[in-house]
This record gives sequence, structure tokens and C-alpha cells, in this order.
Amino acid sequence: MLISDIPDRSKMYQGQTPQTFNALKLKNLYESLTEEEKATLTDAAKIFVMKGEKVHIVDGEVFNIKITYPYDLRVAEALIREER
Repeated sequence: MLISDIPDRSKMYQGQTPQTFNALKLKNLYESLTEEEKATLTDAAKIFVMKGEKVHIVDGEVFNIKITYPYDLRVAEALIREER
């Protein structure tokens, strides 16, 4: 695998959860997707983007981390210790 391009970081954002959407609109947009489109989904925002809907950005928190692996828990614990 080779690097083919390096994006302009000034135009990139880090997505965080929770995300908020109108539930009925999300349901209707999801149901309108083809099975092939559904197979490419990574989060709810992608449903809106795929269907040409606007997704607005709000400020988040850099320390809002997802804990998936033991390492993530160690990072979270270190952040908590630092807060004390």
C-alpha cells in the first residue's frame, strides 16, 4: 500500500459522538439507501452527506475520547489524574 495523497489538514475536522439528528429524518434517509450504500456507512452523518443533506459542525472537546481498547482506558485514566 502506498500513500497517494496528503490532505490539507486545515480543511479537516475530527468527528465525535454523540451526534444529533432528527430521528424521523435519519430513519427515512437510511431506509432510502441501497444495500450497497448501507455497506459503506461508518456513522449517521454519512447518511445525511450521501443524501445531499447539510451536516453542521459544532465545537467539541479534544479530550472526548472513545474507549475501545485497554490503551484507550489508560489514556482516559491519565487524563482524569491530570484533572485532579
